[in-house]
Amino acid sequence: MEQKQKIIQKAFEEKLGEKIRKRMLEVRTDGNLQRFSFSDRILFDVGQADLKEEGESFLRIVGKILRNHYFRIEGNGRREQIYQRIQVNGHTDNIPIKTPKFPSNWELSSARAMAVLRLFVDEIGIKPQTLLATGYGEFHPVASNDTETGRQKNRRIEIVLVYSEKQK
Repeated sequence: MEQKQKIIQKAFEEKLGEKIRKRMLEVRTDGNLQRFSFSDRILFDVGQADLKEEGESFLRIVGKILRNHYFRIEGNGRREQIYQRIQVNGHTDNIPIKTPKFPSNWELSSARAMAVLRLFVDEIGIKPQTLLATGYGEFHPVASNDTETGRQKNRRIEIVLVYSEKQK
């Protein structure tokens, strides 16, 4: 599993190394999960779930990396699946939103996750059966919501690769 995670890590570093260095994309490995976290400011306007042009271009690269690295060819010519599933997780800060379109942060985070999922399926051609979208709202922060810096870290999209259903 670790070797497979390194394959994906290397592909991201080759295509998006500058975004990683500028901390627009953070990569973490956690057991059988590999998390790619994107700041919402590159992907969406405040309080919106429509992808910005820059965000869509960025996610097209991400989607193509994921699509092109779903399988690898082993030395004997056999295809081996690299990861099992892609989870697209939407997160917000704890500042309440209440609009006709998004009555709460849950709806906003869910709509943002679905926008990424739809791009991956409709534009990139990732198989829908490998995808899952989840909106977490403000309920899984990675930083304190007491400062603007912390709130910015909490407003994010995470793409989580699941390498196996069970950890070995």
